[in-house]
Amino acid sequence: MKKRLCFCALLVSLFLLSSCSGRVANPIVKIGDHSFSTDFYRYLYLNFEEEMPDAEEAEIHQTVLAELREVAAVYEMADNYDIRTEASGKDAYEAMLESDFEGDEAALEAALEQAHMDRKLFETAYELQAIEEAVYFFVVDEANGIIHASDEILLKDISTNFFHASHILIRFDNHDAKEECLALAQQALDRVNKGKDFAALIVELGEDEFMLNNPDGYYFTHDEFEVMEFEKTVKELEIGQTSGIVESPYGYHIIKRLPLEEDYINENLESLRASFCTRKYYEFKANLASGFTVSYTDAFETFSAEAE
Repeated sequence: MKKRLCFCALLVSLFLLSSCSGRVANPIVKIGDHSFSTDFYRYLYLNFEEEMPDAEEAEIHQTVLAELREVAAVYEMADNYDIRTEASGKDAYEAMLESDFEGDEAALEAALEQAHMDRKLFETAYELQAIEEAVYFFVVDEANGIIHASDEILLKDISTNFFHASHILIRFDNHDAKEECLALAQQALDRVNKGKDFAALIVELGEDEFMLNNPDGYYFTHDEFEVMEFEKTVKELEIGQTSGIVESPYGYHIIKRLPLEEDYINENLESLRASFCTRKYYEFKANLASGFTVSYTDAFETFSAEAE
């Protein structure tokens, strides 16, 4: 199920993969050889604070640090492999202003403020996202010898690290009340438990458009599926087993784990190879990130989530 991102959420996802490297104004932390500004740190802190409303302050700081470690890893790879881009944040800002906001700069600035950003941070985020993309494509290019993804390696990995599942989804945004969704999900589960054909129930009751258009269901590897409740449940199920009602931010799911099908794998080997390479890239990046030393400046001791 593809996540529908609003404008501000997209900016969050861009900036989580980006940062300021090298010489920065008012640095708050240095990870490896890469320094990060207080403004950028505050941006991450405020967004994680919103995402983790029940978290203690220390937990939010640790989450920010984990993200910054991965950002530093991207910069480390860019330096190691001499990767540069010509992306222009200024051009991206102007293009977004015209295409998404019809030239209304006040509306764009308001959207940026809602995401705890300003124009400068947006332009930096765009340019640094381009670095992340360039690093990714360099690392996953088998010709560069970093990730190996021959058919033999891939097929062996698929057998142990890929999953296949389908589900009946009752979406929250398709109904007036959560209680109504739960009642519909329970009715669907009752029919599943009575032996009704699961695939037929997906067509009759399911509200996931992907499933309706792709009867093969979902194939994915570790940490690839965007709905973590779905992925966690699939991993807990035996092949052929069906879950109870599983709640996620999207709605209520009834999930069935399915066997890996050889015909599907052979017909979709290249898309599965892309998933494999992406997982290997993130593993490679995480391993690099874990080895950095971290040092804080005095600015950390006086850090405030409120903008100065």
